[in-house]
Amino acid sequence: MTFDNEDTCMMLPSLENAVDLSSICEDISVEDTLRSSDDSFLYLAIQQLTSKPETEISYNYYDLDEVEFDPQLFLRNFPDLLEANWPAVPTETRKRITLVLDLDETLVHSTVEHCEDADFTFPVFFNMKEHTVYVRRRPHLQTFLQKVADMFEVVIFTASQSIYAEQLLDILDPEKKLISHRMYRESCIFSNGNCTKDLTVLGIDLAKVAIIDNTPQVFQLQVNNGIPIKSWFDDPSDQALLSLLPFLATLVDADDVRPIIAKRFSNNE
Repeated sequence: MTFDNEDTCMMLPSLENAVDLSSICEDISVEDTLRSSDDSFLYLAIQQLTSKPETEISYNYYDLDEVEFDPQLFLRNFPDLLEANWPAVPTETRKRITLVLDLDETLVHSTVEHCEDADFTFPVFFNMKEHTVYVRRRPHLQTFLQKVADMFEVVIFTASQSIYAEQLLDILDPEKKLISHRMYRESCIFSNGNCTKDLTVLGIDLAKVAIIDNTPQVFQLQVNNGIPIKSWFDDPSDQALLSLLPFLATLVDADDVRPIIAKRFSNNE
């Protein structure tokens, strides 16, 4: 099995040319990347956030009473019942390297629109109604999760709300044997309408952390920890997850994953 980066991922520029992060992935902005899906949760959230006055960093959520109700937007933005926290990944039994995985459009595609070919559904209760979330698994997802769970400490880091993502992950990993830690929207940083996943919230050595995400801008603070992957919506022939496995295997015993990732994705420090 070979790793074909033209088919499965996006190349990142060197840091010398990475001052403007909008140039990542062929000059596609966050909004342009996410606009390709009419029901992209993150794009809807960004659209709402950019309508508010700009602040340096905002963790606030919009007021549902002030906008027309949209169930997909809700999945991203409805405040969690628990207070936001910044948990560290446990260290006692952790494997040598931690692999952080995005959820939506990286591992699955979800929608609240009726979907005949969904792999599974689950209910979400809000606005005094039950709504059905339809989920498609990216091809070879379970094989991928089983393989990476053998090699790494696996963490899901999603910009989605836990009221949605936790139920989804309970279906993907019902025995909680594949995914060791889950991090939701409250652990993200939102600035000027952009979402960033700061890997320092893990509380571990960044030399031992890699993140796979379909939106490279989210790992802009630790660009050499980031492994980009194409967004997935419904292509049944997609091989991206399987094609990443040989490269991921080279990180297992690394003292520092960053130069390996930088070299593979033309992103040099």
